[in-house]
Amino acid sequence: MRMSTATGLSIEDLPNSPHARQLRAGFSWLTFDGELEAEFRRRNFDENLLHSRVNLCLAMLIAIAFSAMDAMVLGPQLDRIPSRIQLIVIIPILLIGLASSFSPQRHRIHVPLMIVIMTMFGLSVAAIQIIASRGGSRC
Repeated sequence: MRMSTATGLSIEDLPNSPHARQLRAGFSWLTFDGELEAEFRRRNFDENLLHSRVNLCLAMLIAIAFSAMDAMVLGPQLDRIPSRIQLIVIIPILLIGLASSFSPQRHRIHVPLMIVIMTMFGLSVAAIQIIASRGGSRC
Protein backbone atom coordinates (compact mmCIF):
# COMPACT_ATOMS: atom_id res chain seq x y z
CA MET A 1 0.00 0.00 0.00
CA ARG A 2 1.36 3.39 -0.97
CA MET A 3 0.95 6.01 1.78
CA SER A 4 0.72 9.66 0.80
CA THR A 5 1.29 12.90 2.66
CA ALA A 6 -1.05 15.88 2.87
CA THR A 7 0.67 17.38 -0.19
CA GLY A 8 -0.07 14.32 -2.32
CA LEU A 9 3.52 13.05 -2.31
CA SER A 10 4.03 9.48 -1.32
CA ILE A 11 6.17 8.76 1.72
CA GLU A 12 8.56 6.86 -0.53
CA ASP A 13 9.12 10.10 -2.52
CA LEU A 14 10.37 12.01 0.53
CA PRO A 15 14.12 12.64 0.89
CA ASN A 16 16.19 10.38 3.11
CA SER A 17 15.91 12.52 6.26
CA PRO A 18 15.33 11.36 9.84
CA HIS A 19 11.75 12.61 9.59
CA ALA A 20 11.06 10.70 6.38
CA ARG A 21 12.65 7.51 7.76
CA GLN A 22 10.40 7.78 10.80
CA LEU A 23 7.32 8.26 8.62
CA ARG A 24 8.24 5.16 6.63
CA ALA A 25 8.87 3.13 9.80
CA GLY A 26 5.58 4.14 11.38
CA PHE A 27 4.79 5.35 14.88
CA SER A 28 4.69 2.26 17.07
CA TRP A 29 4.21 3.26 20.71
CA LEU A 30 4.08 6.92 19.59
CA THR A 31 7.79 7.53 20.11
CA PHE A 32 10.37 8.65 17.62
CA ASP A 33 13.74 7.13 16.91
CA GLY A 34 16.58 8.34 19.16
CA GLU A 35 17.58 11.67 17.62
CA LEU A 36 14.01 12.68 16.72
CA GLU A 37 12.71 11.78 20.19
CA ALA A 38 15.45 13.88 21.81
CA GLU A 39 14.69 16.78 19.46
CA PHE A 40 10.94 16.51 20.15
CA ARG A 41 11.43 16.40 23.93
CA ARG A 42 13.78 19.40 23.88
CA ARG A 43 11.44 21.45 21.72
CA ASN A 44 8.38 20.48 23.75
CA PHE A 45 10.25 21.37 26.95
CA ASP A 46 11.25 24.78 25.54
CA GLU A 47 7.71 25.50 24.32
CA ASN A 48 6.24 24.76 27.76
CA LEU A 49 8.97 26.31 29.91
CA LEU A 50 7.18 29.64 30.38
CA HIS A 51 4.07 27.78 31.56
CA SER A 52 6.15 25.80 34.05
CA ARG A 53 7.73 28.96 35.42
CA VAL A 54 4.37 30.70 35.78
CA ASN A 55 2.92 27.62 37.50
CA LEU A 56 5.84 27.47 39.95
CA CYS A 57 5.31 31.15 40.81
CA LEU A 58 1.59 30.52 41.29
CA ALA A 59 2.39 27.52 43.51
CA MET A 60 4.55 29.77 45.70
CA LEU A 61 1.77 32.36 45.98
CA ILE A 62 -0.74 29.64 46.83
CA ALA A 63 1.64 28.18 49.44
CA ILE A 64 1.99 31.62 51.04
CA ALA A 65 -1.80 32.07 50.99
CA PHE A 66 -2.32 28.65 52.59
CA SER A 67 0.30 29.47 55.20
CA ALA A 68 -1.62 32.62 56.12
CA MET A 69 -4.89 30.68 56.14
CA ASP A 70 -3.37 27.98 58.38
CA ALA A 71 -2.23 30.67 60.79
CA MET A 72 -5.78 32.06 61.02
CA VAL A 73 -7.56 28.70 61.21
CA LEU A 74 -5.16 26.79 63.44
CA GLY A 75 -4.17 29.67 65.68
CA PRO A 76 -0.71 30.50 66.93
CA GLN A 77 -0.31 27.37 69.08
CA LEU A 78 -1.13 24.75 66.39
CA ASP A 79 0.24 26.62 63.40
CA ARG A 80 3.88 26.45 64.50
CA ILE A 81 4.80 23.23 62.64
CA PRO A 82 2.68 23.80 59.48
CA SER A 83 4.15 27.31 59.09
CA ARG A 84 7.66 25.94 59.43
CA ILE A 85 6.94 23.26 56.83
CA GLN A 86 5.63 25.96 54.48
CA LEU A 87 8.58 28.31 55.01
CA ILE A 88 11.43 25.81 55.42
CA VAL A 89 10.39 23.10 52.96
CA ILE A 90 7.70 24.09 50.45
CA ILE A 91 8.76 27.62 49.44
CA PRO A 92 12.48 26.74 49.13
CA ILE A 93 11.86 23.63 47.02
CA LEU A 94 9.60 25.61 44.70
CA LEU A 95 12.33 28.26 44.42
CA ILE A 96 14.86 25.53 43.59
CA GLY A 97 12.53 24.26 40.87
CA LEU A 98 12.14 27.77 39.46
CA ALA A 99 15.91 28.34 39.56
CA SER A 100 16.52 25.04 37.75
CA SER A 101 14.33 26.25 34.89
CA PHE A 102 16.85 29.05 34.27
CA SER A 103 19.92 26.83 34.51
CA PRO A 104 22.01 26.23 31.38
CA GLN A 105 21.63 22.51 32.22
CA ARG A 106 17.82 22.77 32.49
CA HIS A 107 17.15 20.27 29.70
CA ARG A 108 18.97 17.63 31.70
CA ILE A 109 18.12 18.48 35.33
CA HIS A 110 14.74 20.24 35.44
CA VAL A 111 12.36 17.32 34.82
CA PRO A 112 14.01 14.82 37.22
CA LEU A 113 14.38 17.56 39.82
CA MET A 114 10.71 18.52 39.47
CA ILE A 115 9.69 14.90 40.09
CA VAL A 116 11.59 14.98 43.40
CA ILE A 117 10.32 18.48 44.25
CA MET A 118 6.68 17.68 43.58
CA THR A 119 6.96 14.47 45.62
CA MET A 120 8.39 16.48 48.53
CA PHE A 121 5.69 19.10 48.01
CA GLY A 122 2.93 16.49 48.20
CA LEU A 123 4.40 14.83 51.28
CA SER A 124 4.76 18.22 52.98
CA VAL A 125 1.15 19.14 52.26
CA ALA A 126 0.06 15.72 53.54
CA ALA A 127 2.05 16.32 56.75
CA ILE A 128 0.40 19.72 57.21
CA GLN A 129 -3.04 18.17 56.70
CA ILE A 130 -2.32 15.40 59.20
CA ILE A 131 -1.13 17.90 61.79
CA ALA A 132 -4.15 20.14 61.21
CA SER A 133 -6.63 17.26 61.30
CA ARG A 134 -5.22 15.92 64.56
CA GLY A 135 -5.38 19.34 66.15
CA GLY A 136 -1.66 19.40 66.69
CA SER A 137 -1.72 16.52 69.17
CA ARG A 138 1.24 14.16 69.30
CA CYS A 139 1.09 10.40 69.74
